[in-house]
This record gives sequence, C-alpha cells and structure tokens, in this order.
Amino acid sequence: MTFECNSALPKRFVTSALPWLIGLVAALIYFATMSRWATINSIGIIARASGWLWQPDLHQPLAFLFYYPFRFLPEPLIAPALNGFNALMAALVVTLLARSVALLPHDRTSDQRDLVDNEHSLFSSKLRWIQPVLAAVVLGLQISFWEDATAVSAEIIDALVFAYVVRCLLEFRIYQRQTWIYRAVFVYAAGITNNWALIALAPCFLAAIVWIKGVAFFNGGFLLRVLLWGLGGLSLYLLLPVLQSFSSSAPLDFWAGLKANLGLQKRTLANVYYFFKANK
Repeated sequence: MTFECNSALPKRFVTSALPWLIGLVAALIYFATMSRWATINSIGIIARASGWLWQPDLHQPLAFLFYYPFRFLPEPLIAPALNGFNALMAALVVTLLARSVALLPHDRTSDQRDLVDNEHSLFSSKLRWIQPVLAAVVLGLQISFWEDATAVSAEIIDALVFAYVVRCLLEFRIYQRQTWIYRAVFVYAAGITNNWALIALAPCFLAAIVWIKGVAFFNGGFLLRVLLWGLGGLSLYLLLPVLQSFSSSAPLDFWAGLKANLGLQKRTLANVYYFFKANK
C-alpha cells in the first residue's frame, strides 16, 4: 500500500511520512509486548488456524482467508506467528488512522476556514502533527485495542476494514479518483461477510459516498461499477460453504452452510434491534 502525495498538500511529512513513522512505533510497541503463546481470547482462532476444530467452519470468511496460510507452519510456530501478524495488522490500523486524521477537512466553520491556506482545507498550522499523533496514541494505547493487538484477535481484522474504508473516502475527497470509491465498496462488502455490524452501518456508508460524490453519484455507469464491486466483496459469503461441501472430515450441503452464516447474522441483527426497541 502506498500513500500518495500532492503538491497542494501542506507539509507532506504530516500526510505521508508521519503516519508510517507512527505505525512503525506502534509495531515496535506491539511486538515488544505481544503474547508469545495462546491466551484465553485467542485460543479459538489458533485452534481454527491450526485445523484442530472438527465442526464445520462456516462463519467469518474474511478471517478464514487471513489465517488460513498459517496452518502450513509447524504447530509450535502457529501461535507466535499469528500473534506477530496480528500486531502488524494493528500497527497498520494505527497508520491508517493517522493518515485519515491528517486528511480530515477543516472548513466546517468560518474560523476554521480562516486558518487553512490550501485548496483541500487541510489543517495548516505548525502544530498540524499533533492531531495524527494524538489520535494514534488514544487508539493505539487504549487498553482494549492493545489487548487485541498483542494476541491474535478477529476484532483487529474488523478494525482494519473500517480504517481502510475511511481512508479511501478521505483519499477520494482529495484526489477524485474513482478507484478509491471502488476499493472502499469492495473492502466494506467483504467486511460485511465477517461482521454483522457493518450491515447495520451500511446506510451510513452509502450516505457518506453520496455526500462526497454529490450529484455525480447518480451516474448509471458509476452505480453499476459500485454494484459489481460490492457483489465481488459479498461473494466471500460463498467461500466457506463451497469449501465445506467438499470437506472430507465434516461435509455439509452448500445451501445449509450458506444459510448458517446468513442466519446467524440475521438473528444477531434482530436481537440488537429488539434490545434497543425494548429499552426505548
């Protein structure tokens, strides 16, 4: 992944080099403090990646893709390798956060507009570096995130998806390249197959694209490409049912496997809905 630069951006260091430096520091911290073996929260993922589970594997296909290569390692190395890979992903989340904060517009009020001196409304104060650094510190050293970063956790994959999608939308605001939108749609759709919460947040994601694109959003060609990229990401729903239908240890009908994953997400969303409805 490369962070592009533009001569119109004030002080390239803050928008391009600084996020990577922050991510490097985060990686060093996570590697220095990461677990060297399994924890109570990570034992399930380690068992799944090692191929020790006999039950059909039908949920979180994106996590399956991330962790599948580790089953080819010698068993004593699987847990530390997963933890190290997880620490690297967590550092990348922090990097993406720093980059996104550096790209946030500062033209919401008249006072903010008086302080910016560039066409993209990026913060142009000499202290512009404080914002991405502070955001990285608040997230990266928050106890729950640190715990997830130092022992393999599926939550880090969800955080990485969310951070990358936000980064894509902010990059599009500046560079106006359609590929940023397509990447965001594909990754968001793939994330939906891994986490039901992204289904609930989908209207917000769609509204963000409409807001940032304006009237151009309603172009037929653009909508068709967005639909195709979205379907490409959602096609991950088919991965585990297909693999499970050919499994020799626990074969399962394709449609039964597909309905198992979709049904779990549907029930979870319904439970959340009724919970908030009952507590109004």
